[in-house]
Amino acid sequence: MAPTAYYTAEQLQKWTEAQAASAADDLPRVRSILAELISSRPDSAVFCATYANTLQLLGDAASALPYFRRAVLLEPNSEKFSLGLFHCLWGLDSRTDAINEAKRFLESQPSAEYAELLASIEANT
Repeated sequence: MAPTAYYTAEQLQKWTEAQAASAADDLPRVRSILAELISSRPDSAVFCATYANTLQLLGDAASALPYFRRAVLLEPNSEKFSLGLFHCLWGLDSRTDAINEAKRFLESQPSAEYAELLASIEANT
């Protein structure tokens, strides 16, 4: 997460609540808290990616996709956010877009996980 000065005390409190709800496996509560956080900080890649991941875990990959895209747009060098987008696209059968995201990321930096994923894809085609 970004430095705490980046967020208000209320946002940090909500983030702590979201983490506690996640630890309790209360994904609907996590979704609700993160929706509030995103409405107050749509420029937070962490909030966007975590919300997207939560939506995906709840089985709503289509709704997760724009939030993964926003997280990657905000922090294009985050491997975690890029992989989240990749897996979301792959799960939605947008395989070409998923591979393009992997290639985009690999143009800027190496990634053992992406190298392994792409090798596996290539071996199975």
